[in-house]
Amino acid sequence: AAFTELEDYKRDFVEKLSESIASTLNAVKVNIRTAHLLEQSQQQAEELSAQEEEMRQNMEEMQAIQEEARRREEQLTITIKAIDNVFGRMELDSKKRIRNVNERIVKLFGYTQKALIGKTFAFVLKESQVSNFELLWSELEQGEMKEETFVIKTKKGNEMKLSFVFSPV
Repeated sequence: AAFTELEDYKRDFVEKLSESIASTLNAVKVNIRTAHLLEQSQQQAEELSAQEEEMRQNMEEMQAIQEEARRREEQLTITIKAIDNVFGRMELDSKKRIRNVNERIVKLFGYTQKALIGKTFAFVLKESQVSNFELLWSELEQGEMKEETFVIKTKKGNEMKLSFVFSPV
């Protein structure tokens, strides 16, 4: 705005000056925005770096836990093998069926492993022992560990008295 009419060269000068000022203000605004975006980007990079470090530490912890679990599993396997070399071991399912037997049981009873698996425990008991086993089973279902002696009949028809330790798992 002016109180007098501006000459063309003055008007051109003011227009060019206005364009220059507008361009400078726009450049400053862009620079401020760029600086803000750069700051955000750096902050996000720092956060990602911290998360990456945390994830790396978690992975190391998981690997250590997995290694410890593997060591414990190996120890348990060795312990079970040692038990299997000394004792007979038989696993029963919740329906009293034989789920697994070790080689000592197979040799002792005279049946093959395949012939025993899936049969009820009563299959190897002397008939008069079945009711005792049913009583014992009800106690096992309560979570109690029990030791009991039963008379077993082998495949050849022989009878033998064996001590069993039943432990619910």
